[in-house]
Amino acid sequence: MDTQNVVDTVIEQFEDLVDFDSQGMIDYYVDESWDQLRQNERRQGGFRERHRREWGDALDLLGRIHFLSMEVGRRFNGKCRDNEANGPTPELFDALTRLHGRMCLVSSEIKTLLESGHASGAQARWRTLYETLAIMLFIAQDGNETAERYLLHELITSAEAVDEYSKYREKLGLEPLEEKARKELKEDYENLKSKYEGVFATNYGWAAEALEERGIDHGGRPRLHQIAEVVGLDHLRPYYRLSNYSIHAGAKAIKFNLGLVEETDRILSGPSNYGLADPASCTALALEHSLLPLLFYGVSRVSKGNEVSETLISETLEVAFAVKSIWKLSDQCQEEFHRVQEDIEKREKRLREKESRMWEKLDDLDFELPSSL
Repeated sequence: MDTQNVVDTVIEQFEDLVDFDSQGMIDYYVDESWDQLRQNERRQGGFRERHRREWGDALDLLGRIHFLSMEVGRRFNGKCRDNEANGPTPELFDALTRLHGRMCLVSSEIKTLLESGHASGAQARWRTLYETLAIMLFIAQDGNETAERYLLHELITSAEAVDEYSKYREKLGLEPLEEKARKELKEDYENLKSKYEGVFATNYGWAAEALEERGIDHGGRPRLHQIAEVVGLDHLRPYYRLSNYSIHAGAKAIKFNLGLVEETDRILSGPSNYGLADPASCTALALEHSLLPLLFYGVSRVSKGNEVSETLISETLEVAFAVKSIWKLSDQCQEEFHRVQEDIEKREKRLREKESRMWEKLDDLDFELPSSL
């Protein structure tokens, strides 16, 4: 569809019905957009100040949890990477530390969305956090071979992306890929499929053998919910489904929003000071587990009697202390978020009751409007 021509046609047809200057209207909207943008920025600034006063303590608790996980994980990776890269399980160390880093990044994004009043957006981003945590725990439990498969699976994703790029590049006005690099990637793709069988090329194909060893029938296409069940995160599936509403464009998505206090015909198109409790609590729960795979890694290396560095031992102990601290902070964090949300709900309920009583009094008034003035 040539949308430019469609719009031009609509304007031409309406010009015959209503007398207006189309170019003048376009210029007006272009010029007015600057003033509207500045006005909106001032409104948003006021909203953020009020939002911070209401949720500040809760957001600070979540921020402390995030920072603690990030800093301890960063130090564990920084101090242990050189030795572990030459150890018996280098792929496992690499996968776990990178997955932990991704968890910290996504948690930071969620916190930013919560601070700006976008609860459903934060819940949508939590879906990524949930998936990352499930994969991280699964790999930590299964070991280096599954970690290696997981890292190699990047080639599958890259090969699929190249095929899609090649299909649409002309329509997008993009340059073709270098033929040699494309062929080499395709060869690596076929070699992996041959080595690990066809199921490896599916989304979670890297987990197929590990699931089979546990007696789980993946039907030729492993699923995230199977991975989550293995690591004990399947009870969070209702929140995972909730997050889908904010990602997809189904009918539920356009009628449901965490930022609305109650079901209503209102359409939320901007930030709200309500609805932060669920995405924040889900994020805190995920961060509770975020350092556990690194802890399991260090404990496993030490307990197997392998020669390990004093650094790995000391850093593993630091991770253990951090985990205990995060658990304590997480309880406080979740309680505070739910307390604030309940306060808002009570306040909104009082306002609605007051408004209802006002309308009842107006209905009771006995007066007639004059027939003429």
